[in-house]
Amino acid sequence: MKKRIICLALMLIMVLSLASCVIDQKYDYDLTKYVTIPEVAGKEIEVKLDYVQSTIDSDIISTSAVSTNRYTAQAGDNVKVSIVIKELFWSADGKIDSSKDANGNENILFSTDNSATTDVVETIVINNLGAGSFHPEIENKFLKKKLGQEHTDTYKLPADLTPLQSMLTAEQYAKIAPYAGKDCYITYKFISRPVREGDIVNVTYTGYHTDDAGNIKIGDDGKEVTFSGGSGTSNVYIGSRTFIEDFEKGLIGFEVGKEGQFKATFPSDYGVDDLNGKTVIFKATVKEIYTPVKYNLEYIKSTYGDKYESIEAFETELKKSYASQQLLNFFLENTIALDYPKAEKKLITNQLKEMELDFATQYGMEFDTYLKTYLGFSSREDYIKYTMKAEMAYYAYAQKHGMEPTEADIATARAALIASYKDQYLSSSSKITEAQALELATSFVDEQLTESDIYQEAIYTLVGDHLQTQYVMKEIPATYTSVTKGGSLFDPKAE
Repeated sequence: MKKRIICLALMLIMVLSLASCVIDQKYDYDLTKYVTIPEVAGKEIEVKLDYVQSTIDSDIISTSAVSTNRYTAQAGDNVKVSIVIKELFWSADGKIDSSKDANGNENILFSTDNSATTDVVETIVINNLGAGSFHPEIENKFLKKKLGQEHTDTYKLPADLTPLQSMLTAEQYAKIAPYAGKDCYITYKFISRPVREGDIVNVTYTGYHTDDAGNIKIGDDGKEVTFSGGSGTSNVYIGSRTFIEDFEKGLIGFEVGKEGQFKATFPSDYGVDDLNGKTVIFKATVKEIYTPVKYNLEYIKSTYGDKYESIEAFETELKKSYASQQLLNFFLENTIALDYPKAEKKLITNQLKEMELDFATQYGMEFDTYLKTYLGFSSREDYIKYTMKAEMAYYAYAQKHGMEPTEADIATARAALIASYKDQYLSSSSKITEAQALELATSFVDEQLTESDIYQEAIYTLVGDHLQTQYVMKEIPATYTSVTKGGSLFDPKAE
């Protein structure tokens, strides 16, 4: 879904970037002989609440999956940990010196590190962390610690070490027992816990076709047969259904850094011929577990600003936005281009040629490859016709409804373009300041764009605002409750 959103955004940017190619001739004549636009007044638009929910989930994934938000051990977790306990040596004046004696040697009393001693428990699994199944005082060291981060403390061992006897060999316990109640060095790391519903995980995966026996299919070249689009690295919110249900379920129980595999069946209406209803096998490795941010009003305000006073107001805005986009899609898809004005078409064609060198320099790919791979156009001709049809549709709609931008509309359009380019500058570099980005954006809009460009932006805004008043919204109930709202992947609502 994110890829689709990015592609649509890029398409709009590309359309806007071509605005300057039809200078002073921007459809300032009757367009009825060139384009027929559909009637949209009173159009019923279906708003699927599942889509609204998946949009919320995708935003929470983006917000949560940052390095500072890695999962922290919680009471009750079943965790895999590593521990090294060393004797603490003292200086001549009786002060703590280090974990090494005067000769630089370490006396390792207990370790889960193979490199430290031959008597090892490779890792320790502590069930119900904090309940004392290993040792309550040692377990408390792990609470609130992040996955993968190592910590070293000077630590007084508990006076009673008998809870450790069941987890250590006799030789290990005999070695550590004399240090009960004494100061030691302890180095520990929270390695992993099984993935569960409600986690956000960063996972690398590869999908394989299966043979008649249900095993990974082997091709004529002797290699395992993968399927297109089935490999990658993604952040997955387990239980949100932003990925297919079986894929999310299959990751439950995985541990960080350990590869596993599982079967998954694609929905019959998935939309890809060789995957619809098919069972495949995924090999996957979970790289990280993140703690999801809580979906509440505080999250909404911090992410989208203070304009929303309630969760309901935010979700209402999402529904309206989705409905408006649906109506716009209907409007553009059902617009019929009768002909393409030759002057505008020639100018757009020339503009594409001028853009090609810059594009190849910046993005390292041929422009035709970009059009096909990321925007879905099989040729430049198709892209040119799409662009012209969209432009003519907007202008024809404005002509039909007598829309003419005022000076205030033009000023608003200019400000919107500056804000858009400012955001692009900020996203392109972490070193640029907001003030610098604003200066660059203002300079670009005022020096590189023409009055025709800004006029077109104003037309697009007027038409878009008017279209938002023309539909009747029909809400399609959600078929499940995402974990965002306390639902469960395994307990979908009845349709």
